[in-house]
Amino acid sequence: MADRRWRLVQPRPTVEAKGPRWLADFSAPLAQTQTRAVRALWLPRRLLSRTPFYLPPALVTSAREVRGRGGANILTPRRKTNTLFWKSRSLRSDTMRTATLLMLTLALVSSCRAAGTFTVCDNETKAVIVYQEGADKETKQAYGDLALYLKQSTGKDFKAMAEGEYQREYGPAIHVGWTREVDRVLGAKLRGMDRDAYIVRAKQDALMLAGPTPWSTYWAVCQFLEDAVGVRWLIPGPLGEDVPQRESIVVPVGEKTYSPLILSRLWSGAHHAGVWNLRQRIHERYRFHHNLINIFTVEKYWDTHPEYFPVHGTTRYKPGGSADHSWQPCMGIEGTVQVAADAARGAFRADPALESFSYGMNDGGGWCECEHCKAIDKPMPEWNGFSGDKSALFYTWLNRIAENLETDYPDKKLGCLAYSAAILPPKGMKLHRNIIPYFTSNRADYFDPKFRQQDKRMLAWWSQHTDQMGIYDYAYGVGFGIPRIYNHLFQDAVKFAVAHKVKGFYAEVYPNWGLDGHKLYVMSRIVWNPKVDVDAITREWNERMFREAAAPMPRYFKLAEDAWRNQKGRGAWAYRLAADPAQFAIFTPQIVEKMTGCLEESGKLTQNDLVKQRIGFFRKTFEITRILGTNYWAGDEVQQLIEKKASLEQVAQAMRDMVNRMSGVDIDTYMKEVIDKDPIAYFPPLSGWFEPLKAGAMTNATRFFAAAVANDAIAMARQEGELNGAAIRARIDQRVREVFGNEGSPKYRETVARMHDMALKVGAAAKTDGPIKVDGALNEPVWQRADVLTDFIVWGSTDPSGFVTKIRLVHDGKDIYVGMECVQDTRRLVVEAAPRDGNTWKDDSIEIFVNKGMDSAPHAQFILNAAGAFFDQYDKDGSQSYAERLSHNFNASWGAKIFPDKWTGEVRIPLQELGITPAPDSLIRMNFVRNAHEGKETRISAWFSSLRAHADPLSRGWILCE
Repeated sequence: MADRRWRLVQPRPTVEAKGPRWLADFSAPLAQTQTRAVRALWLPRRLLSRTPFYLPPALVTSAREVRGRGGANILTPRRKTNTLFWKSRSLRSDTMRTATLLMLTLALVSSCRAAGTFTVCDNETKAVIVYQEGADKETKQAYGDLALYLKQSTGKDFKAMAEGEYQREYGPAIHVGWTREVDRVLGAKLRGMDRDAYIVRAKQDALMLAGPTPWSTYWAVCQFLEDAVGVRWLIPGPLGEDVPQRESIVVPVGEKTYSPLILSRLWSGAHHAGVWNLRQRIHERYRFHHNLINIFTVEKYWDTHPEYFPVHGTTRYKPGGSADHSWQPCMGIEGTVQVAADAARGAFRADPALESFSYGMNDGGGWCECEHCKAIDKPMPEWNGFSGDKSALFYTWLNRIAENLETDYPDKKLGCLAYSAAILPPKGMKLHRNIIPYFTSNRADYFDPKFRQQDKRMLAWWSQHTDQMGIYDYAYGVGFGIPRIYNHLFQDAVKFAVAHKVKGFYAEVYPNWGLDGHKLYVMSRIVWNPKVDVDAITREWNERMFREAAAPMPRYFKLAEDAWRNQKGRGAWAYRLAADPAQFAIFTPQIVEKMTGCLEESGKLTQNDLVKQRIGFFRKTFEITRILGTNYWAGDEVQQLIEKKASLEQVAQAMRDMVNRMSGVDIDTYMKEVIDKDPIAYFPPLSGWFEPLKAGAMTNATRFFAAAVANDAIAMARQEGELNGAAIRARIDQRVREVFGNEGSPKYRETVARMHDMALKVGAAAKTDGPIKVDGALNEPVWQRADVLTDFIVWGSTDPSGFVTKIRLVHDGKDIYVGMECVQDTRRLVVEAAPRDGNTWKDDSIEIFVNKGMDSAPHAQFILNAAGAFFDQYDKDGSQSYAERLSHNFNASWGAKIFPDKWTGEVRIPLQELGITPAPDSLIRMNFVRNAHEGKETRISAWFSSLRAHADPLSRGWILCE
């Protein structure tokens, strides 16, 4: 065994003080190339402790690392820690042997450094950044960022110059991009590499950072900054930048090539993250999203080639405009194949570097029903709720397009969505080798073994029908008030996907950075190399983000991820739990308390202002979880009693307790005063995505009581023979006083008052004997004596709407007529849906819901927009697919008119098609929803409160037929 008086000084990676292991996977640092001569350099402990000397960073470990291996605390490094300096404690005479050994050691070190390192800067040397003549935008950003972060780290200015200006005496060169020297040394390799790959090459006299494309050259620079300087971009913005301070930067010689396993990596909705995304190697290559609407435009083809557009029933469908996705082109004729192929040819000619073209279907069904399409159609039976009704039609059409393009563009990819009615692979058909379908699913729900198995079976199934494919994920973000972290589940999904021909990745993210923290940071590394060490990445992210306060934070994020992974229930495709207060069931009060404790503990461990800001960033955002979760759990007993169908009196007592346990913090005030000032922390809430979260248990309880009290009151009125609007309302008022009383806290009384108002959602449909002209004008006298339903409330809450809406109802013993008056500035109306069964809910419109009874089915939905476009669907028994519900066209009538300050409309609904006869004193369950545009936002309100989906059978008031 070696003499204990001697201490081993090992070479260390020239990245950062801790040399994270995950770089061996994601980054494979140049520091792995170590100088053989110093791999085992033994120095006497006494000499190290008493003699001032210098070793380059590739040859020493930090003071912390030496202590960690049982050594004495012999090093006292200065604050800047890339190159370590030691101060002399005392200098005593030593033996000649020791002095000789020191001289030999220093000579060896100097020789090794000269032979095996490249110096970016030290006390004597400073490199010069050299770029190619006429550098493009991305290369300019690359060398600009290199100079910027080198200066931030070292405090030194680094010159950047075109290669024609550079001379050796200026200093060693850092070549960025395709300079002539890079082309001479690496040109052949770069030309043979994938476009997203890049090389970092260090020799004694030059460092080369280059890729085949401008963006991959930028990534080479990022790689060098990460490995050699230790720069990290943890989250977008200045708060997420972490740049270690260095006095010198010396890197070992060597060459490393970096290549992704997934070739196209893209996500959308990452606000404020443009350059941050690029630094995480997020870049699109394959295009696949909704695009048929841009190829087959009404303006270009309707007049000359109406046959390109679909037949719906017996009518050729004319799309309503650029926002109307409720149709697909005819796919049974050669004309659309040629037009689609020529669209790709035009795109490839305009941009020869373009690798793909999208044939993503429109986002709304509406497939062609002409004889040509029917001849190709081979509807498949549903598989676990997934449809293949149009798989044969869609992929046969795509194969024909690919064959049309193959001669001209044999290597270009044609992207599409495996989605909706074509989400199943076509039976007995192989896709053309250039087609790359993106399979849409929700990998966050891999916590459910059954869902995970089903999703993997689908991927494996698809891999038998295609040469390559992509995966499409929903990694929200928006719609969640909880940390939604599932990095290990995501890695499992991506590993399986890559093993089954997946070459592309896309996700909708819309992140809450203050809740999800490192989620996208980790995901970016997984889609580059699915084999990375997720735990090591997470650990290092926490250490860099929180520094001396890091110890509690891995526990914080582990609690969050474990809560998601250990949840109960079934996984589901896409948007499960988004905008649903049930998400707070995952984060129990005990979990929230532990996570809050981690944040508080971390805050006590630092005096550093930057670290304090970072902890505060997460603390203020997690407060959203705490406030909304407290309200949810306060109503848990109420919800359980509702589900057990307990008596009104029992539930009322539980509601009194619920109100007293709710958070005293008003969430709207908190969002406005704290969160709105920092849009990175929490994605700016979209209309309809946040209201249900803040309403939660309160709205659900209010809705339940309103429905139950109204039912009781109607039963009483029937029994007493006074079934009229006034009598029903009187019985409701009486029942509310009986069950809830008049005493309690101000919050309780406010809750009862709102419930009382909701229960009074009982309207009357006036009887008419005369005809009504359905033109939207509301001219008939009967409209003037009809009840006016006007107290609309904001969707997902019990707050009054800011838009004035008036609904009137009339019946003739057979049909019911709905009159609507919608007050707003009509100069800014949004009315883009097609005349029939278009996406009218995206316009300024009124939605009408009709239920025969208390069950969710049968029910019908009707929508009229301000321009008179009409939509209807019928759910007969709850088993119909969307396409089947949409295929039912009611024998209805409708009309609308637009005025300067309002728009009006009328809809005649044939109730008998729903099995309803509007006899005198009969009751119909209905609701009315207003979609009103205000700037870029859609403000949604309803007559009767809806918690999430308007189709919910509890979200109905009562209409009494006179």
